[in-house]
Amino acid sequence: MTDLPIPIPIPLAAGVAAAYVGWLLWVLFVRQRVLAGRDAAITESMVRPARTDLPQVDQADRLSAAGVAWSLTTFTLIRVATTVSGLVLALAFRLPPLILMAGAAAGYFAPSLWLEQRRKSRELSIDDDLPAALSGLAATLAMSQNLSEALEAAADAVSPVGDTQPRLLALELRRTAATASSNSNVDAALMDLQKRSPSPTLAMTAFNLRVYAAAGGGQFARQIVETAARVRNMLEGRKRARAYAGSARAVVLLILGLTVSLGVLGFQDPSFAAYYRSGLGSIILIAVAVAMALAYWVMNSMIEDVG
Repeated sequence: MTDLPIPIPIPLAAGVAAAYVGWLLWVLFVRQRVLAGRDAAITESMVRPARTDLPQVDQADRLSAAGVAWSLTTFTLIRVATTVSGLVLALAFRLPPLILMAGAAAGYFAPSLWLEQRRKSRELSIDDDLPAALSGLAATLAMSQNLSEALEAAADAVSPVGDTQPRLLALELRRTAATASSNSNVDAALMDLQKRSPSPTLAMTAFNLRVYAAAGGGQFARQIVETAARVRNMLEGRKRARAYAGSARAVVLLILGLTVSLGVLGFQDPSFAAYYRSGLGSIILIAVAVAMALAYWVMNSMIEDVG
């Protein structure tokens, strides 16, 4: 008797394939974002009793959050310069009009992307030190309701006075404490910290301290202690995830760099260059560049958002 293969209905095979693809997309892209969103919601609920007086953030505040002392005029001039540079680089390789427009667009958005990357780096630096600062803040508020002293104590918990290389969070807290002491307006100093902070967690902590000052203290010190413990657990998990993913990020950057280098070398071949200077070739190049940038952005977001 001859063994015959078991017939598999096409709809069943398609359903299994679709389920597998859905599971793969969930594992690679969706799950980490859901977990990160859940942890962000938990953190926000811990540090925010209500949000009825949030300041509006404009481009000047974004520049401040990135730690650059640029005026809006300077930023606009830099954006114009990078846009022109993108055009010049595309013209140097005698690329077609579509690539010229893509180069100009890349130059236009490059300063904003750099600012966001710098803000993100500052956010991670602050979040790494925030649990220690919250512990120092809570310990001081348990004995005194003077917020200027509490902010100084929080800064000392991160970087002692006289530290030759003070941490970013310590500098921000000391700046806020000095502003609050000089003008005797704690709320204005905390609002300024809330607006310029690159870390949403620090911004919400500043808002909470404004509520604390308006309410006259009380049981809020205990809430800060509980928040410090829970935020510490979340941030330690994030640090472990970043450590594990560091090698993967380096490999992806290496692959992207090699791909770009091979593409530039390929343009030295006349037939290769002629095809990719055509309309269809330009569209393919733009699609590949967008896909590479999107893939790197997704991977980088997954690494940084995991909590």
